[in-house]
Amino acid sequence: MVRLPLRGEEKTGTKPMKITSPDNAQIKYLNRLQTSGSFRRQEKKFLIEGPAAIRSILENKIHPLMICICPALYSPVPEFMNIIREQNIPIMEISARCFEKISDVQTPQGIAAVFPFFEYEINTIFNDPNALMICCPGMQDPGNLGAIIRTADAAGLSAVIALAPAVSFFNPKVVRSSAGSLVNIPLLELPEKEFLAETARYKINLYAAVPREGKSHEKMRFKRPACILIGSEAHGLPDAIRAISAPVSIPMRPGVESLNAAVAAALLMYQAAKKERAK
Repeated sequence: MVRLPLRGEEKTGTKPMKITSPDNAQIKYLNRLQTSGSFRRQEKKFLIEGPAAIRSILENKIHPLMICICPALYSPVPEFMNIIREQNIPIMEISARCFEKISDVQTPQGIAAVFPFFEYEINTIFNDPNALMICCPGMQDPGNLGAIIRTADAAGLSAVIALAPAVSFFNPKVVRSSAGSLVNIPLLELPEKEFLAETARYKINLYAAVPREGKSHEKMRFKRPACILIGSEAHGLPDAIRAISAPVSIPMRPGVESLNAAVAAALLMYQAAKKERAK
C-alpha cells in the first residue's frame, strides 16, 4: 500500500517531488482514487481537479493533503504558488503522461489536489434550530448532485444529505460538477430509515418537492429547522418520506412535465434562504 504524505510531512519551500513515469506507485495510487469508489471509501481520500476549484478552496483556508502539478499543462501564477507555500502543502510535480493517468477529463488542466473525506456528526447538524438542509433520496445523476451541492454552498445551507441508493458524493463527476463546493459544506450519506428516525427525533420540518398540487414555493413558509427533499428524476421521492412532508411545488405552465432536479432544488433553496433572511 502506498501512503500519500500528510500535510506538513514534506517541505514545500524546497524542490517538489518529481515523477515522470505513469508506472510510479504514487501515480497508480492516485489513479485508483480516481477510478475506484471502493478504494476511495477505503482510503477516505478523493481528488479535485482544476485551478479555479482548487484556488477557491485554498482561499477558504481548507487544506489538501497534496497538490499535483503538471508544468507541461499548467503554469500557476506566482500568487497561487504563494498560497500553496504559505499553507505548507506538499507538491508533486508530474509529467503529462502521469497527469493523464490520474485525470477524469478528456482535456486535463494540469493541477489536482488530494483531499481527505470530511466527516460530520448528525447531531451537530440536526441539533441546530436554524438548520436549512437539502436531502436527495436515490439521486443517481452525478451532474445534478454536484450542481445541488454547489448551489447549497452558495445559498448558505447547513448540509446536503444523500439517501441510498444514491451516487457517491466523491464520484469524480459529482466532484467536478460541485466546482469545489463539496469541501465547503457538510455532506451526510444516510440510510432512509436513519434519516426518518433522526429527523423525527430532532423535529426537522420536511418539505417535499412535487411537480404539482403542492403549495407554491413562493408562498411556503420554510419553518426552521427545515429540510428540502428532491427526489430522483427517475423515481421521485420515497412514499414514506412524501407521507410525512409538506408538499411544495414550483409553478409551471400546463404541458410541462417537470423541472430538472438541480434547477428545482436551486429555486427552492434560494426561496427558503430568502424567507429566513427576510425575517
